[in-house]
Amino acid sequence: MKKAVIGFIIFAALVICGFCYYEFFSDFSYLATMKGHTTLMKNNSSQVTFYVKKGEALNFICDSSIKHGTLKLTLSDLNGKTIKSFRTNTNYHEHICLSKDNEYEISATYANFIGKFSIKCK
Repeated sequence: MKKAVIGFIIFAALVICGFCYYEFFSDFSYLATMKGHTTLMKNNSSQVTFYVKKGEALNFICDSSIKHGTLKLTLSDLNGKTIKSFRTNTNYHEHICLSKDNEYEISATYANFIGKFSIKCK
């Protein structure tokens, strides 16, 4: 009987640890994620798209560090209308509620850039 209880406790602990890893550390739990890091000056842009229903609340986790050049992080609809320009060279969270069912795009555009950035949407 003791072995069964100990086995159950170990199993429950593993399930809880797996859930916590998935929810708080894994990129799979995010609706969209984009990361970049460069040590040489580069010009580039990256995009990721995702679908959101009207009124859905989104949490954005933004982190960027600019050593040189410019970085622009934006949220826009697929028609090109900018919904939000995110602050750069800082680490912060932002809550946004979107007004219509649509596909949206997060883009990172940089010029003569040295640094890193990460933006995650949940």
